[in-house]
Formats: sequence, structure tokens, C-alpha cells
Amino acid sequence: MAAHTSPSQATVWSAALDRAQRQRDEHEAPMSRNATARPDMHAIVAPIVTAITSTWSKGFIMRARDLAEDYPLVHLTDDALTAARLIAEQRRPGVVVVDADGRPVTVLPGSQVLRFIIPGYVQEDPSLARVYDERGGAEACVSKLEGRTVKELLPSKEKRYELPNVSGDATLIECAAMMARLHSPLLLVSDGDTVHGVVTTSHLLEVILATPGKTP
Repeated sequence: MAAHTSPSQATVWSAALDRAQRQRDEHEAPMSRNATARPDMHAIVAPIVTAITSTWSKGFIMRARDLAEDYPLVHLTDDALTAARLIAEQRRPGVVVVDADGRPVTVLPGSQVLRFIIPGYVQEDPSLARVYDERGGAEACVSKLEGRTVKELLPSKEKRYELPNVSGDATLIECAAMMARLHSPLLLVSDGDTVHGVVTTSHLLEVILATPGKTP
């Protein structure tokens, strides 16, 4: 029987292509009127996507480097409020934190930012949160981030999140196992000093759920 591409796989790659086009449009500066029009990304990449999905259907095993995408990095010395806004404005589950040499050291999930800004006694007894009005509570949270660094948002080194990291050759299930073990929404993909990018849980699940199962 001739090999064929599953519609669900094609949908995954098409969505990835659309996402890449949107990210490019959002992050590139507006073109001037006299500038040459940019080539359509779909026209350029669509043949590549077709080739990839065809190879996948013939037994291609997707690796971590195939899932890795560019992702925001913040330094330990960066402003905490700026990092929090990066997570919020880009709807990220968290950000990767790097040291002064640009080497990844840990992940700062959005949940840790919330843990830092919400008083401990409120976390222990959420009913106490009702004593805050919406505006006053939000202002109190923002004020806790002002003048702070990313390093201050992180737990102490003894309690700091282990860096979720796999090699570029890691399989989908290896990626999933690492993220599940560390309860991390992000997974760094690297080989030595070469960082391929980051895999998110949403992207990983998208690919896993699109993998064709047995036909009845």
C-alpha cells in the first residue's frame, strides 16, 4: 500500500507554518513604502513541509531538535517586572533563565512569579484574598516586582528548579518523560554549547496527539 500523510499530521505542520508566519510578522519592523515586498513564507516553506510530512509517514522519527523553537531568554540580573511582562504579554508558560555567559541555568515558570508576588499567608489560606480589592491587590503585586531582579524571583539554589534539558536526538517520549518528571512547561534542547531551542508542553502535546493510531 502506498504511504500517505495523515491529515492530522498535515494539520500540525500547517499550524506550525502559520505560527511561524505570525511570529515573523509580529517581530519584524514594519516595512517602508519603498521597501521590496517580503516573499510569502507559505510559498517558500510549504514544499519543505510536504517533504517532511511525507518522510514522517514513511517512518521518520521526530526528534527534540525538530520540535525546538526560538524562545525568550532572560538573564539573572534582568528586571523582574520586565520578565513578568514578557511572560504575560507573549502568553508564555515561563522563560528560560541564563547566566552572565549566556548559559541556561533554570526555568522561571509563571507560577513562580505568582508565588513570589502573592503573600505567603494568602497562599496558605486563599479565602484571605477577599480582603483585597481588585485594583489594590494588583498594585500590591506589581509593587513587589519593582526594583527586583530575575534572580530574586527564583527559589534558593538548593530549591531551584532543575534545568529541564535533553539532547537534540531525544525522542518525543523522552521529552515528555523529562517534562513530566520535573513538572516543567518548558524543555531546553541542546548539544554541548549549542542550544537548538525550547519545546513547550502545548507543542509537544500537539504533535503527540496528532500521531496516527491504529486504524479499526
